[in-house]
Amino acid sequence: MHNHHSNIPIIVIKTSLAGLLVALLILIAGMVRAVSLPAGIEIGPSRTRQLTSGQVVVYDHVLTNNTSFTDTFSLEAHSTQGWPVELFAESYPTGTQILPLNVGAQMSASFRVSLTVPISASGITEITVITATSQISPSLWVTATDTTIVLNQIYLPLTVRHWPPIPYVPSLNPIDNSDQDNLYTVSWNSSELAQTYVLEEAASSSFSDARVVYQGSSLSWTVPSPGKKPANYYYRVRAHNSWGDSRWSDTGVVTIYPLFVGLQLRWDGNGYIRGSEYANIGVHIEYIFDELTDPDTIRSHDTVSYSPNPYGWDSETWDAYYSVTTGYFRASSVPPDPAWKWGYPRILPYDWQFSDGQIVLIDGQSFTVSGPLSGYTAFGKFAHYWKLVNRDKFLFWDGGGSWTQYVHPGDIILHYESGNTRLLLYSNVLRRDYYNGEITSDTVQYISNLLFANSFPSIRTTAINDIETDTTREKQKPIEVHERGSSKPSPLW
Repeated sequence: MHNHHSNIPIIVIKTSLAGLLVALLILIAGMVRAVSLPAGIEIGPSRTRQLTSGQVVVYDHVLTNNTSFTDTFSLEAHSTQGWPVELFAESYPTGTQILPLNVGAQMSASFRVSLTVPISASGITEITVITATSQISPSLWVTATDTTIVLNQIYLPLTVRHWPPIPYVPSLNPIDNSDQDNLYTVSWNSSELAQTYVLEEAASSSFSDARVVYQGSSLSWTVPSPGKKPANYYYRVRAHNSWGDSRWSDTGVVTIYPLFVGLQLRWDGNGYIRGSEYANIGVHIEYIFDELTDPDTIRSHDTVSYSPNPYGWDSETWDAYYSVTTGYFRASSVPPDPAWKWGYPRILPYDWQFSDGQIVLIDGQSFTVSGPLSGYTAFGKFAHYWKLVNRDKFLFWDGGGSWTQYVHPGDIILHYESGNTRLLLYSNVLRRDYYNGEITSDTVQYISNLLFANSFPSIRTTAINDIETDTTREKQKPIEVHERGSSKPSPLW
């Protein structure tokens, strides 16, 4: 439609109340266009089709922006009969009633209008009004109309209910992942006239990154082992036969939280006791998230063992409990040891958001954040991470005697994955022994790496390149044992 001139449609109608109403609607549409004559935009062409009841008709249009500036136009479609109508564009493949369309200066963009004729409609003329409104200048707008003439079915020898016989839209069933693991099934209802189905998966609701995960005649698809990594997953399905494809179904979504049933984690570390004693200690920590104790609480069965183990420490096991949907620690099967004055989480709560240069509190102590940085995990997976370094000196351990342990500024370095897993990738904690309030030459240092996590794809259990590694290795000396600060690893959340 040209927006410099507008012609009021001239039609021939029968003398009847229904005919007068249709003529009045067309007249109003023409008058609306006659008074909305903005210079600079136009929609074309207005179209007319004859259909039978139950059909879906698609009209192609072009919006032309003759102005000297790029603009986004809000497209709206209105059926005067109140029938289902949707708008589509290349970047918006899912139908909507309001469609934003970006058009460059002196450029054009195409879009489509889909109108569904009810099965009960017969002998009716429908006027669909399409309006485009500038978002830069709302007074700049234009309209076009599509005329759909529904034939009177009673004069046909055969009532055509669905032509062409493309499949009906299948409906996606709710995705039930109440067991909170990373394996689930997507299912849908059968569609009349369907021969096969296509299921798409995407990381965003816009399906801009969609990929086909299933194509066939089944009514369900199950995530293959080893399952999905933590993220949101969006799904939609459509039916297909030799005549073509149905429209896409409504969207379904499932969330795999960073803490899911079946999650397995392992950290391996080395402890270095230096000063009046000299010892190397191997620390191996394993978390296995094995079941839900209520719909939002997941249990982790945790184990720590030591090898090499010069002090003969016993292995320890305990159960810890976390919120599945928030990641916050809730409880432990063992009471806290009051001698330990500070600890750090191995899994960040989901709402902890970091930024470069930010000061954050970890168990009440200040840390400076840098990043996100990038490197390889100890099991060879490329990752982005936040680096946290303590800013102040603070008390780390106090057993109630003459010996205490402090960390000085910069003595603690923590790396947390900045994506979907929220896991501790690396830790380096140096503790300095004090005797009666005076610093000594004795130190305890533990350096630990995440060595296995089945929430990452392409797991490899052999370390390739630590994100940060300790480069100091001294020749072993005889162990001298005396009353002093704790040399065991710090408690972990």
